[in-house]
Amino acid sequence: MLLSTYQMPVLPGLDTPRDVYFALTDPAPLAGMAYPSWSPLWDNLYQAGLRHIVCLTADAFPYDPAPLRPLLATRLEDLLGQHRPKDPAAEGPKVLRAAAAVARAIAGGQGVVVHCAGGTGRTGTVLGCSLRLLGYPATEVVHWLDQLNHERGMGGWPEAAWQASVVEGIADGAAIRRPTRGGS
Repeated sequence: MLLSTYQMPVLPGLDTPRDVYFALTDPAPLAGMAYPSWSPLWDNLYQAGLRHIVCLTADAFPYDPAPLRPLLATRLEDLLGQHRPKDPAAEGPKVLRAAAAVARAIAGGQGVVVHCAGGTGRTGTVLGCSLRLLGYPATEVVHWLDQLNHERGMGGWPEAAWQASVVEGIADGAAIRRPTRGGS
């Protein structure tokens, strides 16, 4: 089940859901956040079960997130105020590569936090695709992202229709298998 803002962990020094928000806590925490321009409280994120970080604003990490481990850095195009990326054929595979890395980590029991600049469009797209790969229905994921970002004061989700189309375009059954309780 995707978490409501009332079910999300509250971390010391961070505003939930504005600074950081959680989609899942089981099988591992999956979180999104804005670019860490606030004094990064990496230890607080680690204590919440997050082990890896994905940066969507650069092709290399511009900071040291220790004790979190870098999982992937890839510059995705900011689509705020646009309809689609300048090169959708190049952007789509980058989104899906990030989402697959996140979904594999979550399925393996390793928590992940994903960020872009505002934590809404690019982050939501990668989180949404990751959730689809973990078996969540497209309608539930898109609704959750929209409601979450309204509650964050971000005006909803998606920022561009293309973002929702990427999430919705992941075929049902394309899931990376989530472990079930009991380890099977």
